[in-house]
Amino acid sequence: MKRRWIIRLSLIGVAFLIAYTGWRKVEGDPGMMLIYFIFAGAITGLLTVKFLLPWIVEALATSLYFPGEKIRPEDVAEEEDESGETDDESPPNKRGRDA
Repeated sequence: MKRRWIIRLSLIGVAFLIAYTGWRKVEGDPGMMLIYFIFAGAITGLLTVKFLLPWIVEALATSLYFPGEKIRPEDVAEEEDESGETDDESPPNKRGRDA
């Protein structure tokens, strides 16, 4: 296992241990349990948005925009020839004049 994963798992374990210890301290008082639950949820939500969500989105975007199959320049040129498109038929620029 890579050292990076060991460190991450250790940090997650320490975070759960701290959360459990904090819960044991406020377990008898309903008001403190509510405050603890709100703060724990806020911290979990922030960490999820900061770290987990970008990782998931990046993995999804990579799989969509960069498929596993490599495209060679010859394949792209052959596809353009088959479709009949050329670079001469480019649209005019935003001002309406040809560049």
